[in-house]
Amino acid sequence: MFTGIIQTLGTLKRRSLSGKHGTLAILPQKRIDAPVLGESIAVNGTCLTLTAVDNNGELTFDTLAITLEKTNLGTLPIGSEVNLERALRAEDRLGGHFVQGHIDTTAKVIAMGKKEDDIVLTIACPDALHPLIILTGSISINGVSLTVAERDAKTFAVHLIPTTLKDTALRHLKPGDSVNLEGDILGKYIVHLTTQKQTQSSTVTLKKLIDSGF
Repeated sequence: MFTGIIQTLGTLKRRSLSGKHGTLAILPQKRIDAPVLGESIAVNGTCLTLTAVDNNGELTFDTLAITLEKTNLGTLPIGSEVNLERALRAEDRLGGHFVQGHIDTTAKVIAMGKKEDDIVLTIACPDALHPLIILTGSISINGVSLTVAERDAKTFAVHLIPTTLKDTALRHLKPGDSVNLEGDILGKYIVHLTTQKQTQSSTVTLKKLIDSGF
């Protein structure tokens, strides 16, 4: 579990794929403190397992072919910057929102434009993710917790404040780039409850949502 608050950036140094398995090597800009082999680290929002750390602090992750196919980690040019976040600890502040590190889909950047002091990032809205993208709702873009500011049938937009631009790799995005998207997990459960075939009734009531923990 993550929060979407990026802790440091890293540089993609190597990527290899052999059959259904592969590896990624990433050099963090800020050395990871006391890394633990087997721990989960979100790389551009994708939860990966740390398998090795060398003397320079370079991190190696095992990955699957499907992970490289489903996320932008398989197409990013070597040398690209990526966002890094270690897993949430029980005593940590939840500064963003609950992020699982399970990418739902990728989408293309439509535009990056300035609006007053913010940068507006507009992204194509995949049909499968459309029900989860709501105004002022949370969305994870390349692992960064952001708030949906605009939305229509085909696109959505978020505002990037100067701090976000300075501290994340989102500043490098340009039209046509692919980004990793993860919808809000709470929204996923609500959508599931309201769309699944009801066994006892075809309607969802307030009582049913409360009984389900909402």
